[in-house]
Amino acid sequence: MTTLNDQMNKEVEGCTPSDRLGEVVDRMAEQGLEFMPVCDGEKLVGTLTARDMMLSGAVGKRGYRLPVKKVMNRRPPVAKLKMTPEQALRQMEKRHTRWLPVVDKGKYIGLITLADLAVMDGMGEEVGEVLSQTLTPNPPRIQPFPWKKAIATGMMVTGAVALWMMQRSEQPK
Repeated sequence: MTTLNDQMNKEVEGCTPSDRLGEVVDRMAEQGLEFMPVCDGEKLVGTLTARDMMLSGAVGKRGYRLPVKKVMNRRPPVAKLKMTPEQALRQMEKRHTRWLPVVDKGKYIGLITLADLAVMDGMGEEVGEVLSQTLTPNPPRIQPFPWKKAIATGMMVTGAVALWMMQRSEQPK
């Protein structure tokens, strides 16, 4: 039975949270990567993609000086070493991605991509379906503004200011 350990790329080194975006982008370009694991020692603490950089607004010279930790995805999807290739493929499909860092007990050990899975016997058609889904635009998830909480907080602040003003006007001069 083929495992992720047999197919994953163990040569993709990660970056650290304190590395500068410019340095990491240059490394990604040199290696032809669209994705970079972010590690603190051997522990995977996040991932960095071009999409993360775009959504964060980290563009231009100023953005290149930012540390990776300001832009990285702190809760990336992962493949566990014990997963089957089919399970890794389902994880990619579920999370709308073409790559997953492979971890063993939190330790980053490699990278598995759709391309790695596509060359496995019997996986080509399934990989093709997942690939077509990942190429479909996936709009960023924007959290709605908590209007009710903001209004309630504003009312409390307004009430507190009004109470303070009333108390102040009642004080003898």
